[in-house]
Amino acid sequence: MFRILKILILILFPLLSFSQAAVHLNCVSNLQNGDVVINWNVPAQPCPAGCFVGYNIFVSTNGGAFTLLTNINNAATTTFTQVGAAGGTNNLNYFIQTECNCGGGSIYAYSDTVSNQQIPKPSINFITANSNGTTMNWAPSTSIQTFAYIVYFYDPSLSQYFILDTIYGYNNTTYTDLIHNPNNSSVALSVAGMDSCFSLGQFNTTPQNTIFLQLSQDRCNHAITLSWNDYKNWQKGVKEYEIYESMNGGPFAKVQTLNSATLTYTFNSVHDGDSLCFFVKARENILNDTSISNEVCIKINVVQPPAYTMYQNASVYQNNSVQITFVPDVTADLKSFNILRSTTNSNYSFIQSVNSAKPLLSPITNNDGTALVHQQAFYYFIESVDSCGKVFAGTHCNTIFLSGDIDGNNLTTLRWNPFHVDSAIVHSYDILRSNNGGQTFVQIGNVDSTKFIFIDNLQQYATSSDSFCYRVEAHFNFANKLFVPSNNISLSNDWCAHCYSEFFAPNTIFPKGKNNLFKPIITFPDIENYQMIIFNRYGEKIFISNDYSTGWNGTFSGTEVPQGNYTYLITFQKPDGKKFVQQGNVVVIY
Repeated sequence: MFRILKILILILFPLLSFSQAAVHLNCVSNLQNGDVVINWNVPAQPCPAGCFVGYNIFVSTNGGAFTLLTNINNAATTTFTQVGAAGGTNNLNYFIQTECNCGGGSIYAYSDTVSNQQIPKPSINFITANSNGTTMNWAPSTSIQTFAYIVYFYDPSLSQYFILDTIYGYNNTTYTDLIHNPNNSSVALSVAGMDSCFSLGQFNTTPQNTIFLQLSQDRCNHAITLSWNDYKNWQKGVKEYEIYESMNGGPFAKVQTLNSATLTYTFNSVHDGDSLCFFVKARENILNDTSISNEVCIKINVVQPPAYTMYQNASVYQNNSVQITFVPDVTADLKSFNILRSTTNSNYSFIQSVNSAKPLLSPITNNDGTALVHQQAFYYFIESVDSCGKVFAGTHCNTIFLSGDIDGNNLTTLRWNPFHVDSAIVHSYDILRSNNGGQTFVQIGNVDSTKFIFIDNLQQYATSSDSFCYRVEAHFNFANKLFVPSNNISLSNDWCAHCYSEFFAPNTIFPKGKNNLFKPIITFPDIENYQMIIFNRYGEKIFISNDYSTGWNGTFSGTEVPQGNYTYLITFQKPDGKKFVQQGNVVVIY
């Protein structure tokens, strides 16, 4: 009805080209005698100067149509009392119409509509514990007259409410109580609304409370039990309780969901040394609001010995160290692992200790950077140490050491020792070769697990780089695939060979013919410090080149040399340090 009335007024009195401001209707208060007081704020300029007509106050009684209650001609007036309104009985709604007329007809601005009824009690969404104290959240009041909220603490021992604080602002609906600690007991809070005339609204007499979580430990049975109070006075009740756990400082994760009637839960088979923290989350039945309990923590002090600690692999890593991989018993309470090493598979010596982080991961990988992998194979033995310091023996494994030699025909012979890891079966060895000095390896052969030698002919690569590196891969599986994956690989060290070079040079060149360039051919031309010098019959240097790809075209200082015999001297060095010197003659013919 109020909206229709506004529209009719706007149709009858169209807006003119001047501005005006509506008053803000603060509150409507009932007096004990039944009169009703209306209070509003006057804008800085409700109408342009000289145009103010009045404030028209309209009223609706018990849902009826709005009617004009009075007109106030003083622009500075901020209050009006309706005498005999029977405010204690009637449901009255008011709005104020600011009327301005600058000579072209009246125009109007409208306030909000407010009621004389008491502000309804706010609906509490949830109350929850947090690191700062206790936080309550409620829905914004359904009354626009709400100016502030009064927060109450409920003391169950006294069955009384105590005012905690006043929260100003219609949309400020969250409050944290820093006084009452939810780690000591359950905290109950409630709230009421208040208008700008400081009239208190209806009080929510069903406070909600935090969940107070407690913990007890049964050391003998390796168990801990959580217990908590029920969450009360949710509008739709509690749907379920969720238990969250954090292990050894890790993130919290949900581990159990319980029905709303269950207020205890027991964890069995807990592990000694673990640091566990818990909290409980209540979930509302319909709106899915949540409330979190206080957090409780405990360090378990029972001991679980390891059932096993087994090597998974020992592999040469980046050609300069040994990468050791082992599988621990993740259910045990372990403090560390001892890595022992030998060069003879006996008389093992301790080389390092690996701390056992919690939660224990599997497998665990560690590097032995002191192993000289290019000199010999290494044998490893592992021990596990529990939280009491007791030592438990594990398994053995060893690395592959690859060596070889090359003969004058550029045949390489590779040799290696057998790879071994307890409880594993080696199926075969792959032989890999790099033709670019160890940059890229490709498989060139495969032998079964009983063979430890391989011969490779490099003569076919005479025109390529002479740096060839080799590597052996052992392929093996474990009988018990519950602990380790299949298709395991262990790498050897890299062994590199430098091929022998052969030298070929023409004995004649025809500067004006087809063979017009003197340039040597070197097999496996991976060379350093190359130099070629050409001498004339007087021993004078007429040509010098430090580039193997550059030949002599029979000229000296741009002029053709005379026909005849010339001497050359070619020197270079192999990457392994071997020096090569070749001297001979070449005949220039035209």
